[in-house]
Amino acid sequence: MLIIENFEEHKIKIEQMYSHLKDEDIIEDLARIDIINGEREVHILDFQNRDEIMKVSDEIGKIRNDYQKINTMFDLVLGDTSDILKYKSNIEKNNKISNENTLNRLIIHLLSSGRLFIDTLEIHMKSKYDKKSIEYSNFKNVLSNKYDEKFVYRFFYYLRNFTQHVGFPVTTISSEIIMNPETNQENTKITAYLNIDYLLSSNYDWKKIVRDDLLNFQNKQEDLEMFELIKEYYQIMAEVMYEIKKQFLDLNHKYLLSLIEKWNLLGLKSNKYVISKILKYDLIHNPSNITLSPINSGYDIEMIYIDLSKIGLVNITN
Repeated sequence: MLIIENFEEHKIKIEQMYSHLKDEDIIEDLARIDIINGEREVHILDFQNRDEIMKVSDEIGKIRNDYQKINTMFDLVLGDTSDILKYKSNIEKNNKISNENTLNRLIIHLLSSGRLFIDTLEIHMKSKYDKKSIEYSNFKNVLSNKYDEKFVYRFFYYLRNFTQHVGFPVTTISSEIIMNPETNQENTKITAYLNIDYLLSSNYDWKKIVRDDLLNFQNKQEDLEMFELIKEYYQIMAEVMYEIKKQFLDLNHKYLLSLIEKWNLLGLKSNKYVISKILKYDLIHNPSNITLSPINSGYDIEMIYIDLSKIGLVNITN
């Protein structure tokens, strides 16, 4: 719903301000979005300082986009992990027959999105900061620590290449019938194993550390169960995401606060704002016939802090 404060005065002002315009000419204004009792209200505002507002909005947009890259890339990992676990759950709950090709396709998606998550952030850090900078070095240290400490992280990193050059990772899916004590009904439990002999005997050139890992599992006759590895991999990637967001906050906290201050000094609130476009005629006679284009605002910075609070990096108080 479009709200025009002092509508009668506004109509007079329109005629005065835009007397040089024809009815079919477009008028562009700043508008604030309010949510009142679940209803969206659009308030058309005077903005004499458009250039200053748009300059700050652009600055907010750049930092928001930097932050959003982290979430967008991690959401791919989250989505692909969820798809695999839902596939497993669906097979087990409905006693269906599992399909190796379907599972392998889902796994390849996850391996690709995991690599994309890391590579995209690395490219961003390299372009935003110098390759020799402390910021880039700290970012690389986060990844290096996971690589050194976590088998599944380094294994999946190269398993993605294995799937591109050799073949599917999962070669054996087994199922068993178990009794659910809560429902007293039989359910199917599926497991997906990686054949270590197959991985090692292939012509893929594993990194020495990963080959040694696989030989160690082989010597101990330990199986690699894919669903368990995937759960562990997701947890590791969530830890990487946490560390990257922590680094983002450390690097940008003061700047974010300065942008909030700039926005407030312009007399604007932490609401969503838009640029409204409407014909002069419609603004007077049919104000609901309006086009709204969102701009970045203090609201977007507030959303960054709210997101950071969800993983315990900031504490928001009223």
